[in-house]
Amino acid sequence: MMTKCVWTVAACAVVVSTVTSCKEEKSAGGKGPNSAPITAKASDVASLGDYDVGAAKKPATPAVDPAKVVARVGTFEIKQSDVTQMIDRQIAQYGDRVPPQFQAQMRAEMQTRAIEGLIAQRLVRDEIARQKITISDADMNKRIDEISKMLESQGKTLDAELKMRGMEMSALKEDLKEGLQVEKILDAEMSGKQPEIKEADALAFYNEKKTQYFSTEGKVQASHILITPEPKDDAGWAAAKKKIDGLTKELADGGDFAALAKANSSCPSKEKGGDLGSFSRGQMVPEFDAAAFTQELNVVGAPVKTEFGYHIIKVTAKTPASDVPFAEVKEKILESLKNTAKAKVYETFVDGLKAKAKIVLID
Repeated sequence: MMTKCVWTVAACAVVVSTVTSCKEEKSAGGKGPNSAPITAKASDVASLGDYDVGAAKKPATPAVDPAKVVARVGTFEIKQSDVTQMIDRQIAQYGDRVPPQFQAQMRAEMQTRAIEGLIAQRLVRDEIARQKITISDADMNKRIDEISKMLESQGKTLDAELKMRGMEMSALKEDLKEGLQVEKILDAEMSGKQPEIKEADALAFYNEKKTQYFSTEGKVQASHILITPEPKDDAGWAAAKKKIDGLTKELADGGDFAALAKANSSCPSKEKGGDLGSFSRGQMVPEFDAAAFTQELNVVGAPVKTEFGYHIIKVTAKTPASDVPFAEVKEKILESLKNTAKAKVYETFVDGLKAKAKIVLID
């Protein structure tokens, strides 16, 4: 399964990033307005894991003055509040896939890209005004219908998606209007420059990127009981080992894993009977990973020691690795390659606007 998102540019970038929940998060070179420039990678989120197998330290969040001017485009000021709003919208797309303790880190990493995105947005908006580009109600309604149908095919509704993101229809329409205006500019910029993209191009991309994008990793679903030493000295570790050995015996004698996890585990997953959900290799600490991917299905393994404490692991499901057939992704690849070409034109267009503008970045 593809695990990276092929973002479109212009209106599509706005629509996908704002309204839909992408299953793939790799940029196709897209640097469209509003959101594409600061899209976090899927690997950034996946590497966090669905759950923590130990207590993570929450990074301190520095105080930020929302009124601080971070950049100027001509006489137009971009403030920290604008940057924060853009980042908020991006993080909202990930929902609960990004644990709160990691959001501060993500925000810090997205700051620079958000500012770059807002600079490009201002330059494009000024160009739209200069060219006096307008969008008809018919074009707007057509695009909204396209979005609604796309969401319906995924078992979703536009109203529900907007509500989930705390977004009003009026705000969506503003985004769509700007996206359609940019499309008009790009159509003019690309006149006679759009290369023909054939199925052979898509197949070549598929073969080159199969391992990276078009294959599913083997996964396991597991539950665990974690006993953390308190304190983490010799006596604490010895007490944790004694307790984990006792729980191992209870399980061998027929004890209920979920009940024992809920009553004894130090991990927040205890509220789900120790269930950590499914994960790929590398998402857990090495010792835990090695045990989870070698244990037999539905067999309680011997205690495993990690930096967090002692674990008892029970693997409840296994999903083997597999490749996605080319036929299933051909159309997406063709669309991606077209969007990549359009993204390059957009990038060149924005670079041209930057070259003519007075831009000041403020630390």
